[in-house]
Amino acid sequence: MSEGARSGNSSHVLFVFRGFPSLQDHRRLLALPVSASYVAVLLGNCLLVYVLRSAESLQGPMYVLICWLCVVDVLVATAIVPKMLLGLLLDWDQVSLGGCLAQMFFTHFLSSLESTLLLAMALDRYVAICRPLSYARIINAAALARLLPVALARSGVVMATLVALAGSLRYCGSNAIAHCY
Repeated sequence: MSEGARSGNSSHVLFVFRGFPSLQDHRRLLALPVSASYVAVLLGNCLLVYVLRSAESLQGPMYVLICWLCVVDVLVATAIVPKMLLGLLLDWDQVSLGGCLAQMFFTHFLSSLESTLLLAMALDRYVAICRPLSYARIINAAALARLLPVALARSGVVMATLVALAGSLRYCGSNAIAHCY
């Protein structure tokens, strides 16, 4: 018998997403607005990326940041909504500890990346307002090319540490999670 089982401090390896506990009878009906929202996110952001990439006048640094933000928004929705829809429609609401930690990593990694891109957009506007004559020298394609790997590394290291710490914990209470993700 393992040490954890003898001491009564065993960890769950399977979790159940409860989603909307008070609306359990209407789970399949809830899938309609969630699906519509997901399709709207996909279509809206993909359309915006298409317009930003195809219009010659929309190639400045701010538009590149907006394009990156749209891509991150699509990835955030894709990290959460498909599993939520499976739970609502097919009652596939169980997730392994590894799957839960992976979803946690991607959700928080992409949210952190999104906040970093918003910070970059704020800095872009700050330079445009306060240093307009130096804007083209300070904010250019090379600066944006350096920003993306730094933002990815920052978000990745912080969230990998967070998930590693969460993964090392023992989960011995209820295995029911009162959320959809």
